[in-house]
Amino acid sequence: MYTELKEDHAEQSRVVQLALQSTLILEPAGTAFAFSEVGEGPNVPTVLGFPKGSLAGKPMHELYGAGTTASDRRLLERAMQDHEPLSCDIMCYTGDNEPWWRHMLAIPVSCGAFLTFNVPVTRVKR
Repeated sequence: MYTELKEDHAEQSRVVQLALQSTLILEPAGTAFAFSEVGEGPNVPTVLGFPKGSLAGKPMHELYGAGTTASDRRLLERAMQDHEPLSCDIMCYTGDNEPWWRHMLAIPVSCGAFLTFNVPVTRVKR
């Protein structure tokens, strides 16, 4: 049992570290949200496949795809509009158009922006 607990803790630690390194800040941009140049974690280019800085100003809806459920899209949009915390799964596309699932945790910060933590949850079968 101790070995299982150690392995579980190590996996949780790995996921948290990846989420912290894949942090992004979303800022209001008209009626949508765009990625901020100042809020890009060091692992974002590796995880998302976009060169550093190329997400700046890119609307968030251009990254999530048709696999994202309508309810998660509504949840995402409502949380952004109401400036409320959010936790949901989003189908995204990397820089080379490969789909991948991520679990997004979004925390509202000042000026209407959101701090987002992105945890890959892609599996062979979803």
